[in-house]
Amino acid sequence: MAHYKNLYLRMYVFLCILYVSCTQINKETETLANQIKITSPNLENLKVLISSSDTILLVSHDKTYGPIFDKNNLDTVVLAQPIVLNNTINRKLIHESRIIKGDSLKKLIAIITRPINGDPISVATCFDPHHAFILIHNQQKSFIDLCFTCGGAATSDDIIFSFKDCDKNKWDELYNFIKNQGIKYML
Repeated sequence: MAHYKNLYLRMYVFLCILYVSCTQINKETETLANQIKITSPNLENLKVLISSSDTILLVSHDKTYGPIFDKNNLDTVVLAQPIVLNNTINRKLIHESRIIKGDSLKKLIAIITRPINGDPISVATCFDPHHAFILIHNQQKSFIDLCFTCGGAATSDDIIFSFKDCDKNKWDELYNFIKNQGIKYML
């Protein structure tokens, strides 16, 4: 019987030490998480790219992904062309355009590069983007193409940006930013 008392006492002491240790680790982890503002390195790189661009062009445009019917022959399906192809802006797709500069540029940078404050937006599967930011830097063109219907984004190879970088508030801010620039097509 004394043997079991000793065993129970050891187990009790072990569990108490384990509890105190786990509680302390959890408190240290919470404190560390509160001290560090987690920012995606992709967003920091995007901030530098936008800030260093010579021109930021906001455009509304026709379909840029997937199959479309040929306007001249409705029996023919062709693949949509991207907004930037071989470093050339595909101007025949553009409905409206605005140059983003000054306070609008500062606001865009603040919106697009702020860390998310919740879960990333959920994405559907339509991906039919009609709004793009085209970044021009030393004659090199990069883009972020957005679909506000499904929450999807496509980019040029030098930009890493996706729905995972957006929460509901950021997505709404981007939508309103574009609308406030006077863009009306497909909004």
